[in-house]
Amino acid sequence: MFDIVICTIAKESHEAMQLSLKTQRKTIDELSAPVISLKECDIALLPLIGTIDERRAQVILESTLERCTRMQVKKLYIDLSGTIIVSSVVGHHLSQLIGALKMIGIEPILCGIRVEVARNAIQLGFVFKGIKIKSSLSQAITIY
Repeated sequence: MFDIVICTIAKESHEAMQLSLKTQRKTIDELSAPVISLKECDIALLPLIGTIDERRAQVILESTLERCTRMQVKKLYIDLSGTIIVSSVVGHHLSQLIGALKMIGIEPILCGIRVEVARNAIQLGFVFKGIKIKSSLSQAITIY
C-alpha cells in the first residue's frame, strides 16, 4: 500500500512539474522574439538579446512573422546589438526570416551588428545582400 501511495505522489508531482515547465517554456518563447511597435503599428522593433540557438531561432522566425502580420508592420528593425554568437544554423534562420519578411511586404532593416557577429557572418558566407544595414538602432531610426 505504501508503495502505491509513493508512486501516485511521484506521478502527480512529475505531471505538475511537466505542466510548470511547459508554461515556463511558452513564456520564454514569447519573450524570445518581442515585436515592439514604434510608430502607429507600421514600424516595429525586434530586439534580439543573448545567445540564439537553433530552437530559439525557429521560435523567432515563426513568432516574428505571425506578430508582424497581425500588427500590420511595414518596416521591421532587427536589432542584433545584444547578440554575440552567430552559427551557420542561426545565420540561415536569420536569412530565412529576412526573406520571409520581404515576401509578405515587410521591409527588414538590420542594425547593431557587433564586430564579432559581422566577422563570423562573413566567414560563414552570410552577406545579407539587398537589405539595409545600419551600425546602430539609433542611426537606423534617425535615418528612417
